[in-house]
Amino acid sequence: MSEGSACGPILESVGIRPDSIWVGGVDWNIRDFHGYATHRGTSYNAFLILDEHPALIDGVKAEFAGEQLRKIAERIDPARLEYIIVNHGEPDHSGSIPAIVRAAPKAKVVATKKGIETLRAHYGGEWTFEAAAAGSEISTGRHRLRFTPIPMAHWPDSMVTYDPGDRILYSSDALGQHLASSVGFADELPAGLAMEEAKRYFANILMGLSKPVEKAIEAIGRLAIDEVQPAHGVAWRGDLRPILDAYGRWSRGDCEAKVAVLYDSMWGATDRLARAIADGVATEGVRARLLHLRKNDLTEVATEILDSPVIAVGSATLNNRYMPSVGAFLTYIGGLRPPGRRAGFAFGAHGWRGGGAADISKALEDLGFEIVDPPITVTYAPDGAVLRAAFEKGRILAGEAKARAAVARPA
Repeated sequence: MSEGSACGPILESVGIRPDSIWVGGVDWNIRDFHGYATHRGTSYNAFLILDEHPALIDGVKAEFAGEQLRKIAERIDPARLEYIIVNHGEPDHSGSIPAIVRAAPKAKVVATKKGIETLRAHYGGEWTFEAAAAGSEISTGRHRLRFTPIPMAHWPDSMVTYDPGDRILYSSDALGQHLASSVGFADELPAGLAMEEAKRYFANILMGLSKPVEKAIEAIGRLAIDEVQPAHGVAWRGDLRPILDAYGRWSRGDCEAKVAVLYDSMWGATDRLARAIADGVATEGVRARLLHLRKNDLTEVATEILDSPVIAVGSATLNNRYMPSVGAFLTYIGGLRPPGRRAGFAFGAHGWRGGGAADISKALEDLGFEIVDPPITVTYAPDGAVLRAAFEKGRILAGEAKARAAVARPA
C-alpha cells in the first residue's frame, strides 16, 4: 500500500489474471456523484492487458490520471500501449485519456462511433481512432477483445468489451456499484453488500433506461462469462445468475408487495397521516417503508421505489403548493421513469387554503402513475376519523401492492 492521497489510500496495480491488471483508482471519500449520494465512495476501474500488443481498457477520473499512469508504468512503459479502449466517454471513465494518449502517442483509441464523437466533444483530441461495432474485435496476441455496443445503457456511446479466452466481460457502467473497497470481488465482501449497492446504482442511474438495459442484459447473457469486471465497484465471479437475474427483474419493472410512503411535514399533521397509512399497509401483511423527504436523500428514496409497485406521497401545503422537498422528489423520479404498472396516491395537510395534495396527485398522474383514489387531506390537524380513513387507505394500497407485485412491464 502506498502513501495516501487526498482521496484516501492508493492501491497498487493488481493482477486479476497474470496478464490482466487492474490500473484504476479508488475514490474513498466521494459522497456526491452528481446528486447520487455515494455513502460508500466509489472506484474507477481500468485494466491493462499485457500482451504482444498491449491494451488499456478504460481510463479514470482526471484527478486519478497520474495514479493510473504510475500503475501502468509499474508493468510496462506506457509508450508501448497500442490500444486504448474507451467503453464509455463520461469523464469519470475518460478523464485520464488525454494524459494516456500523450504518454502513448502511437496508440489507437478504440470506441464506438458515438464514443469517438463524445471524446472529441470533451477533449478535442486529434487522436488516432478506431471505431468499434457490434462483433468487431482486436487481437493483442493471446487475447481477442470483442466489442458489443449497448447504446443508452447508459449513454449513447456505451459498449462492453469481452475477452472470450479468459471469459471476462469488462462491462463498463452495467452491473457495477458505487462502492470503494480494498478487495476486488463481491464474494470477498460481507454477504449482500455488493448486491445492495448494485440495486442502489441501478435505481439511480439506470432505472430510467430500463428498455435498453434489458436489451443489454439479453446480449450479455448470450456470452460465456466467468467474471464481470464493471467500471465502478467490485467484480462478480463464479455463479453470475444472481446479478444478471436481478438486472432482469429491475429492468422489466418487477416489484415486491410493498408500499413506499414518502412525505414532508410542517407541524406534524402530514406525518401523522403518513404513519396511519403505513400502519394500514402493514396490517395487510405488506411491507411499508416510511421516508421523510427532508431526512432521507433522494438516492435512498429512488432505491425504495425501484421495486415498490405503489407509492403514497404526502406534503404539507406551503404557499399553496407542496413542500420544496416534494417538488425535488417529483423532478427526480420523473427523470428516472420507473417501469412497470405503478400506482400513486397523494395525501397531506393544509391551512386556510388547499393545494399541496391535489397538486401531487396531478403530478403523479402526469408522470404515468395510476392514481388509486382522490387524495386524503386535512385542515390543520387530523382527528380520529381522518386517521382511521388514512389507515383504511393504507389497507387499500396494500391490496394494490399485492396485485401488482412481480408484474413485469408490458411488452
